[in-house]
Amino acid sequence: MSWIVILAPFAGALLVPFVARSLGRALGLVCAFAPAVVFAYLFRTLLDLHALGGHSPARLGIIPWAPSLGLDLTFRLDGLGIAFGLLISGIGVLICLYASAYFRGDPRRGRFMAYLLFFMGAMLGVVLADNVFVLFVFWELTSIASYLLIGFEHDQEKSRSAALQALLTTGAGGLAMLAGLVLLGNAAGSYDLTVIIATPGLAEHPHYLAILLLILAGAATKSAQFPFHYWLPNAMAAPTPASAYLHSSTMVKGGVYLLARLSPALGGTELWFWSLAGLGGATMLAAGWLALRQTALKPMLAYSTVVALGTLVLCIGLGTPLSITAFKVFLFVHAFYKAALFMVAGSIIHETHETDFERLGGLGRLMPATAIGGLLAALSMAGLPPLLGFVGKESVYEAVLYAPLAVQVFVGVAVFANVANVYVAAAAGVLPFWRRRSAAVSGAVHEAPMGMWIGPVVLGGLGLAAGLYPFIFGKVLLAPGGGAVLGEGLEFKLKLWHGVNSAFLLSMLTLGIGLAAILARARWRRFAGLFGWLDRAGPEAAYRGALEGMLATARAQTAFLQHGYLRYYLLAVLVCVIAAVAGASQLEIRPLAFELVGIRFHEIITVVLVAVAALGTTRVDSRFGALACLGVVGYGIALLYVFYGAPDLAKTQIVVESLTVVFFALLAAAMPGFRVLSAPRVRRRDAMIAALAGGLMGVLVYSTLAVTQAQPVAQFYRENSYPLAHGRNVVNVILVDFRALDTLGEITVLAVAAFGAHALLRLRNLRRHRA
Repeated sequence: MSWIVILAPFAGALLVPFVARSLGRALGLVCAFAPAVVFAYLFRTLLDLHALGGHSPARLGIIPWAPSLGLDLTFRLDGLGIAFGLLISGIGVLICLYASAYFRGDPRRGRFMAYLLFFMGAMLGVVLADNVFVLFVFWELTSIASYLLIGFEHDQEKSRSAALQALLTTGAGGLAMLAGLVLLGNAAGSYDLTVIIATPGLAEHPHYLAILLLILAGAATKSAQFPFHYWLPNAMAAPTPASAYLHSSTMVKGGVYLLARLSPALGGTELWFWSLAGLGGATMLAAGWLALRQTALKPMLAYSTVVALGTLVLCIGLGTPLSITAFKVFLFVHAFYKAALFMVAGSIIHETHETDFERLGGLGRLMPATAIGGLLAALSMAGLPPLLGFVGKESVYEAVLYAPLAVQVFVGVAVFANVANVYVAAAAGVLPFWRRRSAAVSGAVHEAPMGMWIGPVVLGGLGLAAGLYPFIFGKVLLAPGGGAVLGEGLEFKLKLWHGVNSAFLLSMLTLGIGLAAILARARWRRFAGLFGWLDRAGPEAAYRGALEGMLATARAQTAFLQHGYLRYYLLAVLVCVIAAVAGASQLEIRPLAFELVGIRFHEIITVVLVAVAALGTTRVDSRFGALACLGVVGYGIALLYVFYGAPDLAKTQIVVESLTVVFFALLAAAMPGFRVLSAPRVRRRDAMIAALAGGLMGVLVYSTLAVTQAQPVAQFYRENSYPLAHGRNVVNVILVDFRALDTLGEITVLAVAAFGAHALLRLRNLRRHRA
């Protein structure tokens, strides 16, 4: 029954559009039911794992999907997947309530909630799938769902552009990841993650480098790692509930999850260490720099999300027990404060219509509940005790202080990233509420609806409770999955206070620099503005250049190939076929000795007649003359079928040929007069290509006579036409049963051609009538 619970959000997504209008204000509660059920189920499973010591085998739910391919919907319920699943479903409940209040009175809210539940289901599939192909399917579903959410305001060019950018970036990475997963499955001998993780020696496999780079490409694009970080801030074009959900616990952490999941199989090498640690560190630096330059609330929070994603990848790359501990703690820390701050930012913008934090102030008294939620989240993000953020920040510092290599570099990167976090926390969660009221805030501003502030208050409270009791938090939520990333048992003994040590001193240093930066922010932004030229030469500029280049190439090749002249289309097709077939190195022409023995006189007469008629088609100067020649060709071929014992085929040929002649005769009467428009040089070219194409086809047909098979295909049709298709006419059975799709395609082509001809003739008549 586990898969029914896991797939519950998909069922909700299908139902919501039909019931949204009738549910009214209860829509949020109804939509929150699906993630609430998932959360309850996963939490109960987590408690079961905890009771078993956290090392029990994963529980699998199997649904046959494509049994002939050995492909099943298999889910893996272990500590790592459950931890992500709890974040997705738990925060999903709060986001549903928030979104319902945010879109109150908006007729589009049913559609938005459906997209949101679809997104939720896809992410649950990613983190719980136990088959790499199932994981990939859900992975791409998240890309599609995010495209719908980011482009929700599709009447705005900004939204459409951001949605396309996210889809192209993550989609390209997903294709690379698929190739890596196929190589990984081949190397492990199975496509089940349970088997892959347990397979020893994958790091020594000859394809290890390709596997790691391809999978890393998918993870980096999905989790907005440098240099693919540009799409995430642009995704802020999505409505705030989508931004809050996307940034806190869902799609952007998909890549982080994949790296953590595959860490036992691919980790432990120098390549893994430098690739992930380098990638994470570069992302932290780049995103931290960009975050410090922002004044708009949502982009600033978005860049700080990228900083957090880089931190998580860095921790996975370091691969030590301390870094994996920091990874799991910071995973929850970031989800709690980032979801809360995004919801707070959305409430501020919803009430004041102002996005620049420099123009906001004095909202604490006007929006007290939102202010409390924002303050708790900001303090946690800044890493102040006794909130969970303090524990998370100290865990990260301990991880980099005891890194296997390049300790000074990673410590410097972590300090810079945490300074950016302090700056953003103060700008987004403190200054808009707890300073003098600004002129942009009028007295008409009031508290947001309860559905919009309950989420930040709950998440802020969780951050405080987990910070006060970190030992319980670590034991219940983190311990069961402790070994899933490291590949061996890992205990979580979290403390709020470790005494005055190096990590604590770094925390205080970070806090001091961050506060100084927020006080001197105007000077800082003027200094940072000197490097604005980097924006014009950065990764986003490269993306836009690549996109414009691709579109220019598409326009050029369209103008070259799609010119509208049928004769050139045929010419291109024939030339390509000749080049492809003649150039194939595996082509084996098997010539037969040409023997006239056994060929009857009337057969030779028929062949000569067909050849003369075909040549005459190209030489006559009237349509009806060409039509008559073509008819001789068709009926001559039908005669050959009769001579060689295929009367059914001959009847079909005669019927088709008769219809073709009749149709052409009707069309020819309505077409303009016959004129010779091509030059002698062009006709010589066409004759040469036609001769090559005809000669090539003749050689191919001739060579197939030399191919011998153990059992002729004709025997199969004779033996199975009646038992399988209940037809005694083999030709008819082949056309309507064994080759039914081919026949349907041929009929469709003829129908489309007939419609096209009819449209052209009507157009000609209309023009004549207007003239």
